[in-house]
Amino acid sequence: MNAIKINYSDLQNFEIIVRDQNLIRYSLLLDAQGKIMDKKIV
Repeated sequence: MNAIKINYSDLQNFEIIVRDQNLIRYSLLLDAQGKIMDKKIV
């Protein structure tokens, strides 16, 4: 799992890259409260 913190002037997001049991990678974009804003297979 990798995590990236994205900081703009008034915006704070997190991108998390995870793998499932079949080793498929997913990228999750989360807001500061942990709500999933975007999910995609990478």
